[in-house]
Amino acid sequence: MASGTAYRREQPQNPWCPRNHNVELYKAPPNKAATTRTRSRIPMIDRYALPPEILHEILLNLDFPSLGMLRRVDTTRRYWVESLPAYSLLKKHASCALHNMHTKKCLSYFPISWLLAEFRHPWCRTCGDFGPLLYMATLTRSCYMCNERRPEYELAAVDAVCCHFALTLKDLKSTPIISSDQYKHRERLTDYSGAKALGRKLHGSHQKMKQACQDNKERREQNHKRRL
Repeated sequence: MASGTAYRREQPQNPWCPRNHNVELYKAPPNKAATTRTRSRIPMIDRYALPPEILHEILLNLDFPSLGMLRRVDTTRRYWVESLPAYSLLKKHASCALHNMHTKKCLSYFPISWLLAEFRHPWCRTCGDFGPLLYMATLTRSCYMCNERRPEYELAAVDAVCCHFALTLKDLKSTPIISSDQYKHRERLTDYSGAKALGRKLHGSHQKMKQACQDNKERREQNHKRRL
């Protein structure tokens, strides 16, 4: 019912009866649907929320896909994520690079603070020259010469790394793995020097790593002969 001025007659049967203007006006209640739509645009205030400075420090330790999922929870979490300066800057100025990293399935390995620091660093991390390239396996800025010649920027197949350094897929769980789409089958690649250092760390020394690799090779040969 709409709001407005209403009059009441004390004697309805007498049409010439004067109208009583001293009546209480009717006030219609607000529309519930309109109130719900208006409230949904305003982020809910959580009384248990942390201060913005501490909240931003926590969000900076999350990766980009996790922030995207948090943003879809409700309007409050969406406001938290979109008020983060690092998220807005990367989404605005590095959308193509982020899309490529998401396609290679390596975007979830790096927190957003690391992404912002590396994208804002214009120089090569190895020689100090201008670094227009980004080595996705370790998220490192590099120049053309270092990316072509330095062993720190060398990729290797995951199967080959596991075979040569006596590693398992469980050992490489925290190591960034890039999904390459250059071939018909999507080959998975990882950082060669990082995998080598991980093998030395797990086995104790380079000699023990080579011995473990030789033992795995003999075990595979025995299993193959047994199946034949």
